[in-house]
Amino acid sequence: MPCLRILSPKKYADCERYISPSNWCATAADVGVSYTLGPVDPEYEVNAEDDTCWTILSCPSGTSARYAITGGTTSEGNFDGSETVSFCKESGDGAGEWAVWLGEHIPLD
Repeated sequence: MPCLRILSPKKYADCERYISPSNWCATAADVGVSYTLGPVDPEYEVNAEDDTCWTILSCPSGTSARYAITGGTTSEGNFDGSETVSFCKESGDGAGEWAVWLGEHIPLD
């Protein structure tokens, strides 16, 4: 994760099995998480800075995405099935705080 210069390691999202046992989560290695440092691709319509670290979680077969959003609740991502972008500013206000874009900026726990 070379672009995570100032970010503390934090579990912000995972891929949860939707078949028994339901408490199993895929690891980052299972998912193949990779990050991009720079502006978020315009096709995702995310309002983020140029110095943003971002990723799209692609869960393996037999799992579904779960995002731990502020307030102790979880989200499966965008309701319309479109890809959900997770992102974090590298500097300035809010640096080091992960969020997802669900039509608006949603902080992650």
